[in-house]
Amino acid sequence: MAVRVRVQNFQSISDAEVEISGFTVITGTNNTGKTALQRAIRGVFQNTPGTAFIREGQTTCEVTLDLGDHKVTWSKGTGKKDRPTYIIDGGDPIYPGQAVPEEVAALGVVPIQAGGQEVWPTIAPQFSGQIFLLDKPGSAVAEAVADVERVGQLNRALRNAESDRRTAAATLKVRVTDLAGFEAQVAQYEGLDDAVAGVRSLEEAQVVVLRMARAVQGVQSLRDRLRAAQEAAAILEPVGAIVVPDADAAKALQLELDGLRKLQQRLQKARGEVTRYVGVGNLLVSVDEGPSKRLLDALKVLKGFQAKLQASKDRVDEHQAALTTAEVEQTAALAEFDAALKDIGQCPTCGFEVQP
Repeated sequence: MAVRVRVQNFQSISDAEVEISGFTVITGTNNTGKTALQRAIRGVFQNTPGTAFIREGQTTCEVTLDLGDHKVTWSKGTGKKDRPTYIIDGGDPIYPGQAVPEEVAALGVVPIQAGGQEVWPTIAPQFSGQIFLLDKPGSAVAEAVADVERVGQLNRALRNAESDRRTAAATLKVRVTDLAGFEAQVAQYEGLDDAVAGVRSLEEAQVVVLRMARAVQGVQSLRDRLRAAQEAAAILEPVGAIVVPDADAAKALQLELDGLRKLQQRLQKARGEVTRYVGVGNLLVSVDEGPSKRLLDALKVLKGFQAKLQASKDRVDEHQAALTTAEVEQTAALAEFDAALKDIGQCPTCGFEVQP
């Protein structure tokens, strides 16, 4: 069963988490916190007295052991009113003074007495080696091995340690083989850092070149437009002032032309009506005075209509003549404008090319 350990502000350890599964060995260079980690774990089970182990500059330290089915947190502070505190399985705080709570002792992580000395078989001190009794005098060893139960525990521990050692050795062999393979693969890429840097430099240079190429294309386009404008200016230089028909005048002329066409339609309709009454003035009808008077009145109205019709006809003729003259002038102006465009080769306003 794995045990998760978290140590905060204990000696050189600011905040660290470690997972212990089975027989676990902590290794590393000097002053990296190995002994501090071992002391922090033992502090939970022996309620280490004093506060010298609290990290410099901090006022409290805390160690938490998550055993899976139980969780224990032990903390101490530097204040006068601070007391050693235990929290077990999220319950209420326990203040045991200098003792260890029974709930913690019941977890089974306790020292044994051998030769009058305290030995921790579960947590070996830093320099005692894997077999914790080798640094003890012979009397302690004899007392420890004289107890059958203790010997059985030691044998089980030795078998577990040997099994873990073989497993670790096999794993180490696989890792060494993997490491050799990885090193061989890495060796194939030695010297590629310069090549990668060169490729990156080329990519950056390519971006700059593409940007410059777009700028050159823009300059070339402006140059071509300038040349075309210069050529157009050279062609137009000998040309005098061109009289361009006024757009408003042309629109007004078109409106007048539309009005004349409407008058022409009305004239044709009126001529059809007059045709129906041709010869009416030469008729002699003997009628009563009353009907005759009404007929004469109607005849006067008809003659008045004939007079208006004639006046309209004259006006239409005048407008028709003006329209004809305007059309002739318009045709001449358009011919002169087309000739000028053909001489130039293109429209000076929109740039449209004109075929000669």
